[in-house]
Amino acid sequence: MKELYGCVLALALAGLFSPGCAVVYAQSNVEAAPDLRAEISVTKDGATRINGFKVLQLAGNSFFGRLYWGETYLRVSMRGNSKTQLVSRFGEKLPWETIKVGDILSAEGSLLSGTSEFSVNVTKFTHLTYAKNAMQFEGTVLTLTPTKSTFELATSKTIVVVHTGTSTVVHKGSRYETGSLHLLGVGDRILRVTGVYDRTSNTLAAADITVYFDSKFLKPQGWVGTLVATPVAGAQEMLVRVKGVDLKVKFTPRTQIITKDRKNISLARFVAGDEISFYGAREEAALTTVNAEVIRNLDL
Repeated sequence: MKELYGCVLALALAGLFSPGCAVVYAQSNVEAAPDLRAEISVTKDGATRINGFKVLQLAGNSFFGRLYWGETYLRVSMRGNSKTQLVSRFGEKLPWETIKVGDILSAEGSLLSGTSEFSVNVTKFTHLTYAKNAMQFEGTVLTLTPTKSTFELATSKTIVVVHTGTSTVVHKGSRYETGSLHLLGVGDRILRVTGVYDRTSNTLAAADITVYFDSKFLKPQGWVGTLVATPVAGAQEMLVRVKGVDLKVKFTPRTQIITKDRKNISLARFVAGDEISFYGAREEAALTTVNAEVIRNLDL
């Protein structure tokens, strides 16, 4: 016990390492990070592990700071080099600029010899207070704010605010757009959205979004509605209101235009208010547009 006390005293007060002792010095309640613990582990050969190191000064990939145990602290210098790794607590590699004054780190390395201060040659830093990591979510679009390039995603556990940028790619069926929310709508099912998740703000900076698209919407089908406006001469489309939704009905010289008795008829006889039946397939890029194969005026 007396020998251990002497080793701890030498480390804490003089910053010297005695090769004849191994020290573990730990306690909870780290200042400014209540969920982290300050801890030092030094083996007989000088291999060192430190947890709960608070950064007070930065110098490239080296840092100066303290370990806190209540009101007691130990000054420590952490020295990195070109081979030193920096990772998040999730194991992802990080750039050095993610470390700021006040951040809490853990480190692995060895004691620096020939110095009167407690210094460590670090082989690996772990950024304990960096709350971001690559994540993937799925869910349903709850709200959409195109002016802010954001939408709320309701997942099975929470609601995540998704931020998109100029490089965000949105996929829907065979279509995709970059830097736009044009393909998204409230209620859409998001199969996958990937990006960098920030736990402190519950936000996701999205890189790639895949929206569910039911291909049955593209199969040819029939509709019945009311002609919104009388077609002008030479027109190649008409507007038909079906259950409160205006569908743009396109036609070509190959489109059959017939009466209710299935006789050929001129489009010039169509007037606003006529009941129109038509058959065709939607356009994937515009689901309210139908390329008609048959148009039938049920009032003629």
